[in-house]
Amino acid sequence: MENTIIFTHGIDIDGFGGAILGNLAFQNPKIVFADNLNLDDFFIENLQKNPPYENIYITDHCLSYEVCEKIAKCSSIASRLSIFDHHKSRLGKEDKFDFVHLVVENKKDKQSGTSIFYDYLVNSNLLKPNNALDEFVKLTTLYDTWQWKEDKKLGEKAYRLNTLFQAVGRENYIKIVTNVLKRNKDKFEFNDEENKIIDNFINAFNKKVQEYINKIQIIDLNGLKVGYVETEDLYKNDIPEALRSQNNPLNISYVMMPLKDRESVSLRNIEDVNLAEIASNFGGGGHKYAASFPKSNPKFKDLQSSIKIL
Repeated sequence: MENTIIFTHGIDIDGFGGAILGNLAFQNPKIVFADNLNLDDFFIENLQKNPPYENIYITDHCLSYEVCEKIAKCSSIASRLSIFDHHKSRLGKEDKFDFVHLVVENKKDKQSGTSIFYDYLVNSNLLKPNNALDEFVKLTTLYDTWQWKEDKKLGEKAYRLNTLFQAVGRENYIKIVTNVLKRNKDKFEFNDEENKIIDNFINAFNKKVQEYINKIQIIDLNGLKVGYVETEDLYKNDIPEALRSQNNPLNISYVMMPLKDRESVSLRNIEDVNLAEIASNFGGGGHKYAASFPKSNPKFKDLQSSIKIL
């Protein structure tokens, strides 16, 4: 029987945190990256094709209620499976199963998949804690739970941690961060070469964001002035962030961004507008301040053909 397999979110640093901790705690664990849509399939496929594993972990993710229900009836799998998730949408559903460890927040702060998995590994004597690991987990959690902007002490460092991923990609991010944690137990700190990678990316990134801001077209949509610009998914949050930091020089209510590398259109607030309602009119959804809808929606096609520039 093989020792350990870890399924984790494959698109953000919280998911990567599970892989990094797993690599530090276990000898050659099998890491499987999955997105929100295919975890069930990846899980079933890997357990069928690979030899049995003594330990089965899932971090920053959760199997569907239907799959959890089936596992609960199979003690040979349920006894080897532990799921560590922090998403509020699982409350009252998947968290009813004994193998699902769901913690949205504790008495101190919001939690991440990385922080819950870390606590488990430490409490199970599978990983020895140190200051560098503590800080890495804290930085990951701050960024993943959107608390980094309010944290004056560690916020900038959390931002730079995520920027490293943007600059080098998933595999190199995991390799670099693992090396940082192995070389320094007292403090999580990048060396000069790593900081240079981050700084160069930030400079190029900010330049690109401003280029997109300069391309924004202002349109009238239901009586509101709306900024319209095609961009990549990477910049969808930073374009409105930059506009807000510049005190909204275009005097727009929100930004509508058809994404070049996605089949969706992102909406991001500049002023106090309910974007969830606007997105729903185009067959989408989301939150008040951030929402999206599919490019294929007929109403959006009509909008594109009738756009009038102010």
